[in-house]
Amino acid sequence: MTAIDTNILIDVLEDDASRAQRALAALDARARKGALVVSPAVYAELCAHPGWSALEVDRYLASLTIRVDWQPRAETWRKTGAAFSAYAQRRRRSGSTAPRRLLADFFIGAHASLCAAFITRDGAFFSRAFPGLHVVTV
Repeated sequence: MTAIDTNILIDVLEDDASRAQRALAALDARARKGALVVSPAVYAELCAHPGWSALEVDRYLASLTIRVDWQPRAETWRKTGAAFSAYAQRRRRSGSTAPRRLLADFFIGAHASLCAAFITRDGAFFSRAFPGLHVVTV
């Protein structure tokens, strides 16, 4: 299975043809290797797309042959907590003024870390937060 980040699914919808092509190519390449999935957090983020409801999100994901993994395992939550904690400690030590990350980002990464690969535009963050995660950066 390959997990998909929200930004990739939004890229497919946006007016930037080059970005949409890269996203679709990455989805197609990974689909040939196995199922494409999103976490419930990605699903919820897609529901915030202007004018969309759960029905539009369901249709959109179905059109791309992507399923939602509605049953994340306990291990997903444990990895979420560990990665979020490590991030908070790094932030406190560095006195960082960089934008803060949301817990959802860590849940998305933890979910992806239990899959074979993860497609995102934010590869540097996810690689750092989840060492060993096979990140496909688009």
